[in-house]
Amino acid sequence: PSPPPPRPPPPSPPPPPPLACLSNQEKLEVMLLTTTYANEISWSLVRSSTSAGNQTMLEMAAEDAADYSTRSWTICADHGEYILSAHDSWGDGWHGGHISVMDVDQGIQIVTGAMPAQYDYEVSFSIPYQSVPTCEDGQHLLNAMVVAKEWGEEIWWAVVPTANAIMLPDNSIDVEQSQRHTGFVSFANTTKTICLGNDQYYLVMGDTWGDGWHGGHMTLRINNTNTPLCVEQSVPDGLATFVCAFELPFTPTISTILGLYGITASSLEAKRSAFLTAVSSIAGKDSGDIVIASIVQAGARRR
Repeated sequence: PSPPPPRPPPPSPPPPPPLACLSNQEKLEVMLLTTTYANEISWSLVRSSTSAGNQTMLEMAAEDAADYSTRSWTICADHGEYILSAHDSWGDGWHGGHISVMDVDQGIQIVTGAMPAQYDYEVSFSIPYQSVPTCEDGQHLLNAMVVAKEWGEEIWWAVVPTANAIMLPDNSIDVEQSQRHTGFVSFANTTKTICLGNDQYYLVMGDTWGDGWHGGHMTLRINNTNTPLCVEQSVPDGLATFVCAFELPFTPTISTILGLYGITASSLEAKRSAFLTAVSSIAGKDSGDIVIASIVQAGARRR
């Protein structure tokens, strides 16, 4: 007689149900991409400032990643403050590898392509994530864009009320660590929005190594009008800090607009186009023509 037919394979187990988060949680996906020397990298996602102290939500130790691979983790994250930390044990960066964090429920990319340039990288964010905060009555929504070059992890910036500024003996301004915006990635653009009331301020830009921003720069604008307050300011090579002063509400006077672009009467003719663009966008083109004509005449009289 013929042998009995082989038994069919057992059915595959059903896929796990999709992760369901509570109303006070957001579904986060952490994506890691590695290239070479993946055994040197490690990272962690920590919820900070809880009643029990910092709480580690996810972490990956060195030796747990394979070269040229992609992995992802999904969790339900309670509303609160979080810190993503990335580390390289050799101190030469992730060689093009990077880590990203996405709020799946909101469809918002919170952290994009983050990686340490040397040993460490750290960035803080809130859940639920707000890309544009809601300001209180009487406050101004400002947009800060940082264009980082090499050694982006060294740079930081802060806005300090002029009346509260503490001047140090070297004429720099003392800025506490908690006031600094950090976590920048080399050769990447980062935008952040902040709310400020009417006052006089210093935009303080710093470099932890003390050798400048290496060509990186930042621009601070009033968000709803795109009015510039500090344009492409930077920490010059060899310096640790640099300051740009501004006042809210912003009044587009001749001196304030000239100061935004570093224009003096002697150099006005060479920078005429940039100045006209600024005045036209803030004070109207006709006013700009009048202002330029009067300054050129004043400069001619001084010469």
